[in-house]
Amino acid sequence: MELFVSTVKGLTDNLLQKQTTEYDQVIEKLFSEVSGLEDFPKIQNPQLEECAIQLWNWAVTKNVGTTISTNLKAKVRHVACSLLYCCEPENPTEGVIRKQILMASKTGRTWLDCKNPQMADNFLRLAVKSLETLYAQLTSRGDGAVDITSSKGDVEKELLRILSCQAESALIQGNNMMLWSICSAVKTCCSGYQRILPISPLCATTLE
Repeated sequence: MELFVSTVKGLTDNLLQKQTTEYDQVIEKLFSEVSGLEDFPKIQNPQLEECAIQLWNWAVTKNVGTTISTNLKAKVRHVACSLLYCCEPENPTEGVIRKQILMASKTGRTWLDCKNPQMADNFLRLAVKSLETLYAQLTSRGDGAVDITSSKGDVEKELLRILSCQAESALIQGNNMMLWSICSAVKTCCSGYQRILPISPLCATTLE
């Protein structure tokens, strides 16, 4: 794993310093390095987490603009998000979880923009899983009914946004069964019962 960390750190530093015409080669190498990363155990490494943040910021900064294709931007976000999840601690803080949700949902959205729904599904599923974790963490505090209701509303709002991406993915793939399941989840989420946990496992399983 030390070699992996060293390689990713070197490629990240390279990307941040490269000229426009050299972006694609470094991005492809980074993308190749993180392929299958989900099969490896978690790595609590601050250098990898720093690389994840640097790559994410690089992908969204106005200095990049249209100098790289949407597909390459998707790959950079893919790498950054994968690295962040790879560094996930055993008991992540609320800040870490919210960062995961942001990265996973936006990476999924970018893959959809690239017409790659299969890749998008992986990250949208991660986003839903992190939403479950956030919801459980928020409601376990017992800070009061008002706070819990407010937190639940925020999570449901984010879930609806992710569900819309999942529905778009299902449409692109022509998967009517998955689309029906997602629409049912949306209906439940909007029904006013304020029950998020029965919804999110459904979203996760229908995308498998």
